Amino acid sequence: MNELEKCMAGEWYDCHNAIFLEYKNNARNLLSQYNSFAYNQTRENTEVLKQLFGSIGENVSVGIPYYQ
Repeated sequence: MNELEKCMAGEWYDCHNAIFLEYKNNARNLLSQYNSFAYNQTRENTEVLKQLFGSIGENVSVGIPYYQ
């Protein structure tokens, strides 16, 4: 079982494993991108939120700046 599988199963895992560092780096890049858009750039903001969370509902609004 790899570290991600352990995490998803609720078992002890190495949070410094490369997959988690990659996820963290990706999230930071997306947050930086999200925070660079103006609040009224809804199309761009929505696309970044979808990439960050996988899916979102209708009429979602997240204030800027958004910190992790």
